[in-house]
Order: sequence, then structure tokens, then C-alpha cells
Amino acid sequence: MKLARGPFLILLTVALAVPAEAADPVQEARVLGRWRDPAVLGPLLTEACDAVEAVVGATFEQRPTIQPSSQGEIERILHQGEAGERGMLETTPDSSRAFFAYFEPLSRTIHLVPEALVAVARAAGDPELLSDEVLRTVLVHEATHALDFERFPVRWVLACCSASDERLAIEAVLEGHAQLVAEEVARSRETEDAFERLTGL
Repeated sequence: MKLARGPFLILLTVALAVPAEAADPVQEARVLGRWRDPAVLGPLLTEACDAVEAVVGATFEQRPTIQPSSQGEIERILHQGEAGERGMLETTPDSSRAFFAYFEPLSRTIHLVPEALVAVARAAGDPELLSDEVLRTVLVHEATHALDFERFPVRWVLACCSASDERLAIEAVLEGHAQLVAEEVARSRETEDAFERLTGL
């Protein structure tokens, strides 16, 4: 199993064969309900944006919104997106990977697909992946991307890249920053276990 990241998405490679005994249908249903509830997601995103601002030392001009989404919706956005965004989809085999979180720059929306992380938690036999602390880590990561896209001309730079290695270099900087901020926030909250559990997939 592998967790791959780009400048505005988190991509989970999930096992195709999932052992039924690893799943807890009651917990999964509860988590899916919570992670699709605007009353839950809104405050968690506000908390994430506050944390990102504190660590980065910059303030959002416009905070991102959050939307429960689906694999198909994210793929549709990527297909219709700009050059830098479309490039992320090329490395995504439909049968083995799943989007969990994706920051859409044009609408400044964080798309969340809880079913993807539920599938990974089931495959790994690790119910701790379904904790709100793991979701908080993801939201801090994506909120950092949102702030970076606001502070820097990221979309323009990615669109102007003429070579794949140029785009990869820019993505690496963005990705490293998002991970650094997420790790710092986890340390301040004493939730390093959630950060390490997610990044260690």
C-alpha cells in the first residue's frame, strides 16, 4: 500500500483483495457519516486553517471550502483542469488507486472522499486510520496547499512548465512544505502518531 502526494491531492493505492475480517461495518458507517457531515467538516477545516496560519505566519485572503466528493468527481475535475492538474491523473491506474483528498485551485475547494481512506483502513486492518486526528492531518496538509496557491503564482508556474522534471521540482517544493506544516501542527497537538500512521502507508 502506498500514499502518494501531489501539490493538490492525496492519492491512496489500495489493495484489491480486502480481508473481510479486517472490516468493522458499524465503525465504517459511523465514520462515513461523520466525514460527510458539513457540521463536522466545517469546524475541522476552520481548525486546520487556523493551525496553518499560525505555523506559516501568513493569513488567508480567502479560506478554502470543503466538500464531500467522489472518485468520479475528482477525475472529472482533473480531466477538465489546467495543464499542471491534468498531469497528476496520468499516473493513476483506475483499478488500484483512489483519491482521498484533493485541493481544487480554481474553486478553492478541498474535495474529500472518505470511502477511499475507509478502504485503506480496511485493507491495512488499522482502525486508527479512521480517527478524526488522521482527518485533521489531511486537512492541514490540504489547507497548506490552499494557502500556498494563494500566496504564490503556482497555477501560472505549473501551466508554464515545458518539461516534466520542471513540474516535478515545483511539486516537490509544494509537497515538502505541506508535509512540513502538517508535521509541525501534529507535533504542537501531540498527535504525531496520526501523522506517522498516515504518512507511513
